[in-house]
Amino acid sequence: MTTAERFHAKTEPEPNSGCWIWLGSRDRQGYGYFAISKRQIVKAHRFAVIGEQRRNEQVLHRCDNPSCVNPSHLFLGSNLDNRRDSLLKGRVARGNSHGMSKLSEQSVSEIRAERARGITLAVLAARYGVGQNVVSAVARGIAWRHA
Repeated sequence: MTTAERFHAKTEPEPNSGCWIWLGSRDRQGYGYFAISKRQIVKAHRFAVIGEQRRNEQVLHRCDNPSCVNPSHLFLGSNLDNRRDSLLKGRVARGNSHGMSKLSEQSVSEIRAERARGITLAVLAARYGVGQNVVSAVARGIAWRHA
């Protein structure tokens, strides 16, 4: 059996979406793994598009299904393209939804208003429990741009 035949034997077409679902091993996020050889294991969606791995290329999903290996649902992009794609599709936690956030959208509004009135970075940082660099970035609109 050829490598391509072994690969396709681990897929199953999903008729409603057109995705080719990976039936082999997957990681916690649902991305499949394919063993080209005993020593070379690659992500299945990468193999579906470019075969053996090449560096500095990301394989992105149009369908947002990590277990999909249908080449027509996949496209090549840079790391920046992958990040933008995630942001546009709302898959990146930001603001209140980010588990490490110390600020809320209300506190961000307050920081901006108070900073505009001349309250110092040090006072605001102490009040909100964050560093002065965070207060500065919030006040200048660099951080929390969406708020």
